[in-house]
Amino acid sequence: MWNKVLLIYPNIRSKLVTDNFKIPPLGLEYLMGHIKDLVEVDILDARNLKLDLEDIREYVAEYKPDLCGISVNLTCGINLALDMAEIVKEQAGSECDVILGGWHPTLAFEEILENPHVDAVIRGEGELTFTELIKKGTFKDILGISYKKDGKPIHNEDRPLIENLDKLKFPYREYRKVKRYSMLMIPMDVVETSRGCPFSCNFCCIHEFYRHKYRMRSAKSIVKELYEIKKMSRVDDILIVDDNFTVNVNHVKELCELIIKSNLNLHFIAQVRVDSIVKHPEMVELMAKAGFWLFFIGIESITDKGLKDINKRISVTQILKAIDIVHKNNIIIIGNIILGSDLDASEQDVLDSIRRARNFQVDFLTYSILTPLPRTKFYKQCEEEGLIVNKNWGKYSELEAVIRTYKLSSEQLDKLHRIAMNQAFLHRNYKAVAKRILKSRGLIFLLLIIWRILSFSFQFMPSMFGRAIKSDIKKELDQ
Repeated sequence: MWNKVLLIYPNIRSKLVTDNFKIPPLGLEYLMGHIKDLVEVDILDARNLKLDLEDIREYVAEYKPDLCGISVNLTCGINLALDMAEIVKEQAGSECDVILGGWHPTLAFEEILENPHVDAVIRGEGELTFTELIKKGTFKDILGISYKKDGKPIHNEDRPLIENLDKLKFPYREYRKVKRYSMLMIPMDVVETSRGCPFSCNFCCIHEFYRHKYRMRSAKSIVKELYEIKKMSRVDDILIVDDNFTVNVNHVKELCELIIKSNLNLHFIAQVRVDSIVKHPEMVELMAKAGFWLFFIGIESITDKGLKDINKRISVTQILKAIDIVHKNNIIIIGNIILGSDLDASEQDVLDSIRRARNFQVDFLTYSILTPLPRTKFYKQCEEEGLIVNKNWGKYSELEAVIRTYKLSSEQLDKLHRIAMNQAFLHRNYKAVAKRILKSRGLIFLLLIIWRILSFSFQFMPSMFGRAIKSDIKKELDQ
């Protein structure tokens, strides 16, 4: 039996734009909500408290858990998580069981279990598995668990996905030690309205984690949680963390109408697909009325071949139309393009795409590098074709090239990524962005966000005015 549980949210720094976001550990808060009445439990939010390994060491030595869960979603964070597992064993004693969970451990559970400091892996959704684990006090016969017995791995059967998400308890937010969570320095909280994605982009691991299934919470349940957040957090902005918020258009409309009727006066940020926007412009209009003011959109490529190769199931024409629809509703777009989506592209092809992307009118354009995450179709392809040049998971941040393409080396991909990011920074239309924010959020918010975004941008682009960067841009992109 376990009596004292510690849940750790590692301070993973991926070099992604999200490193500057202070987002609460929602997954661990869901776990805490389910087990807090069964056992003593605490969450150590190392990421947002900016704790290093020595801080972890001191905390574990004082808290002395007999069960420790470490959450790892980003593949590039697994090495840090394993270092933490070793520290837990050192400070809490070998009798303290260490469990890893999240996207990466689920998709690479056999490899993770080989680590001598890891006792078990929770595969997939953790709420019901962890609850049963605490109640029974053993790994044996618990669905969704892989563990070691006498040094040998045992993989219990998969746990069925949770069919009715409304039956889950709300995330437990009362424990929080971080005074204010934020994105772009805008105070906010987060909510999950659905899980999974029905699409099968070959670079994405989300549909693998959720077994190609998509489930939604009811609109009533979501709004009830929003009321709770409004009362507790006293924030005006909500980040919806769903991987694909607009899968079910009717559900989105129902939720928006209920939000409008509730008079919550909240503002929302969500991740939205291009084809949903194009097929249902009336949905976007309703979302704007409900308070949605910023969309994350996975553009991924600005060539139809690149989009086809990654199985995105959209077209460049749709991307352009979607941008126009979103902007007509005064919603800001943060869009990402993946370099390497077309494995046949030459260096000049990529440079031409970077140049064309200037004209797409994406408010905040970012670039990543195509990365073979575990269990994805792209990983299997790269393995078979010998395209992987670095197998250190710590480098799989999507901002460092760990592959070569048919015509580009990893060094060329890194160089092109540097050029692309700096071009995206140089060609932002801040005037158009300001007009949209003014219409959607008002003058006071606009004035506040101007210095926040500028401050954030310069933090994220410290090499912006470096001599080498300027040289690359001048040499490669001058027209």
